[in-house]
Amino acid sequence: MLQSSSPRKTSPLQAQYNKGMAYFDAEDYAKAEKVFTKLAKHLKNSAEIRTLLGVTNKHLGNHAKAKTYFLKASQLEPQNVANNLLLAENMVLVGDPPLDIINVVDRILDRDPKRLDALLLKLSQLCRSGKTDEAFELAMTEANASSPDLKLLFNFAVIFQNKRLYDHSITVFNRLIELVPDCSDYHVQRARVRGLADDLKTSTEEVDAALKTFPGNPDLLLKQSDNLMRQSRNVEALELINEYLAAVPFDQMGHLIKGNLFLALGQYDDALVSLAEAERHFDKISKKEDVKEQTAKLNMIRSEVEFGLGNLETAWELNNGRFGFDTSAIWRDYSPPIWSGEDLSGKDLLVWQDQGLGDTIRSATLFPELIKSAKSITLEVDERFVAYFAKSFPHIKCRAWGDTQENNAQQGAAGESFDFSCNITDIARHLRPNLQSFDEAVPTPFAFEREKSLTFLSKIENPENKPIIGVCWRSNNMSVYRARYYLTADEAVEILDAHDAIYVNLQTKYTQSEKDLLAQKSQRPFLTFDDVDLYDDLWSTASLIAACDVVVSANTSIAEQAGALGVPCVRFGNGSTPVTFGKDYVPWSPCVSFIKIDERYPAAHMVSEITKQMRSKIAETFPQTRKERLFGS
Repeated sequence: MLQSSSPRKTSPLQAQYNKGMAYFDAEDYAKAEKVFTKLAKHLKNSAEIRTLLGVTNKHLGNHAKAKTYFLKASQLEPQNVANNLLLAENMVLVGDPPLDIINVVDRILDRDPKRLDALLLKLSQLCRSGKTDEAFELAMTEANASSPDLKLLFNFAVIFQNKRLYDHSITVFNRLIELVPDCSDYHVQRARVRGLADDLKTSTEEVDAALKTFPGNPDLLLKQSDNLMRQSRNVEALELINEYLAAVPFDQMGHLIKGNLFLALGQYDDALVSLAEAERHFDKISKKEDVKEQTAKLNMIRSEVEFGLGNLETAWELNNGRFGFDTSAIWRDYSPPIWSGEDLSGKDLLVWQDQGLGDTIRSATLFPELIKSAKSITLEVDERFVAYFAKSFPHIKCRAWGDTQENNAQQGAAGESFDFSCNITDIARHLRPNLQSFDEAVPTPFAFEREKSLTFLSKIENPENKPIIGVCWRSNNMSVYRARYYLTADEAVEILDAHDAIYVNLQTKYTQSEKDLLAQKSQRPFLTFDDVDLYDDLWSTASLIAACDVVVSANTSIAEQAGALGVPCVRFGNGSTPVTFGKDYVPWSPCVSFIKIDERYPAAHMVSEITKQMRSKIAETFPQTRKERLFGS
């Protein structure tokens, strides 16, 4: 602080300083900055005034200008730790190179080696610069000290977590747990990092052990409920979330998890009650962005519940929640107005893929109706799917979407314009508003290449005498959440041995060991057409499916293709309410029956029901349905 030259009289400079500080304390930084700027002209060697100018400009958002003042203050008083720290922090804000920031931080640490905020800043910048080994060494030096600073270690672990260096973060949390074994929070935080790293198995084991030490700990119960739910161990998760909510009855996240579990278990009315309870407690969420995210998540879950109850109009209304948090659903901005069910007579419609292949195929089953009503339809999809949809629907224009927002709609094409745009999932919102509209619809099968199908049949010995059954036992995506609903190749052998038939491999990206196991263990012929890429060559895959009498498939795009082609199919998996609307068949493709895996048992428990329905479909359709498909009635 400036000192007056006389205790009885305030100097003009001191008066200006006091005035500036009054503005500063009142958070009127613009006026404070003007006063301090005038003072700086008179006090050319005052580091304090430069520091105050730096702070006021930082508050005003003028970070580059603030940096010049902090730099000058640091030059005037190079040993001043506080000034150097302000400089380093401001360098972060302006995006200076991390090594330049570390040089400033090292000056601080030379004078104060244990300065917590400087150590945290150094670790963060080491990570930013890619020097993660040095960052880890810095953290472990503190971790292995004789009296480590627990707060510092905790923040090191959080920085590693935020930088997605999950192994480093977990190592630090492990050390914290060794140092303070009776702190439950370290166990909770470690479990969260395990979850971010998708190491749910280890996390579940560790939290199980922690719950023995801290029985009934609410945070551990909540985390374990989430762990189990993410592994589709829904029955176990429900038991724990009930215990959690008994202790913390007003937590919106607990009720949201419970609603999601009831959805997975097919208890739709109970799910609505839990979701309503979650929404009732949203006022306890502090951040607006968190409320927005949780609302989108709640609406998405509620949408799937309403699908399960058959309340399609409500479900479609809520279904846009999928864009709020579900990374598998992608919103794309196009200039034409969004189609909201208006009459398409004489109109040009742009349709774009918003979800994966299976969802896109299912929604595309409605294209024949759109084709009849619109002047033209242009479909933009992933490049891998273009040839398949172009051949399946020769009356529409199909092309790959752009890779940026600017070229999404390919507006550079000469003379091209659209009256409306629509994501492909929302077509059903307007054409299938209720279950009755599905019941009244007459599905139009997708096209396929008959000659390809006949070529496949020519490679099979006596295809007229035995039914041909295509088999797909799992998805390519074997994340722990999904894998629980699939079969292993070993478990699929029972399907192959259930009926005297010829079995065809429809498993995308099968492994050689899976193929060999099925061929060796099965008592029936198991054929693989190695020249067909079941993942990328969707057109040939469709023609192979069309050559089958029946398809047995997990919840995959193979099942969607079978349904779209009108090939009888036994499909199995989790509830998938947007697919089944809570029924035991697929209303989009009534030739497809659906077996919901019993959540109390492994998927293999349902094999007997799968084979039972497979034999029933064979009895109903062989050989006439395949003949009609390939040769006409």
